[in-house]
Amino acid sequence: MIGHSPDSFSTARLEAERLTSEHLPELLRMHRDPAVMAQLGGVRDPEQTAAYLARNLQHWADYGFGLWILCATGGGDPIGRAVLRHLDVEGADEIEVGYAFYPAWWGRGLATEIAMA
Repeated sequence: MIGHSPDSFSTARLEAERLTSEHLPELLRMHRDPAVMAQLGGVRDPEQTAAYLARNLQHWADYGFGLWILCATGGGDPIGRAVLRHLDVEGADEIEVGYAFYPAWWGRGLATEIAMA
């Protein structure tokens, strides 16, 4: 890991920025992409995406960690997202580690890199 704080962190190839309400357009773009959403419950409509954003912003407020938007080091458009969040698994409070990338970024080991960070 190169740098770390709850709001942002970086790895050798990624920069992570805390989710804010300004990320709604990016979430809408991700949630319309069938490839990105194939393992995440399928494409979401704008109302579902707005609710997703609200839940994730509340998670940040409640726990001080949550979802980050990911860009390649050096800037540019977002390439994905990563998440640490509380999740109820059969009555047990677990911490989920998750990520989603646009297909152009698949197969590069970025999921492992972000999960380790």
